[in-house]
Amino acid sequence: MEPLRNIILNRFDNLRYTAAETHKIEWESKKRTDELNELSLALHSLNKELNDERDNFTRLQTENIQLQEIKNHNDSRLHRINHMVEPIEHEVVFKENQKPETIQK
Repeated sequence: MEPLRNIILNRFDNLRYTAAETHKIEWESKKRTDELNELSLALHSLNKELNDERDNFTRLQTENIQLQEIKNHNDSRLHRINHMVEPIEHEVVFKENQKPETIQK
């Protein structure tokens, strides 16, 4: 029974961590936790920036649509006004050794 007990105790001793190993594991764990916290903060910051840019894009898209509607309205008004006024067109004819002639259409 005693040899079996010694074998089991030796196996338990082999499983124990030394103080240096424990300190190393705790230090690595702390470093990983700190890195995780830094990455989490960076991710939060980038998500906020992304949402701000999405909001800005949506605002610009809405503004662009409004400006396009204004442009279309102004184009149609200008077209209507041009038809009402019937602008005069002039044609200039150049002939050699003569004054240019203007023809009104």
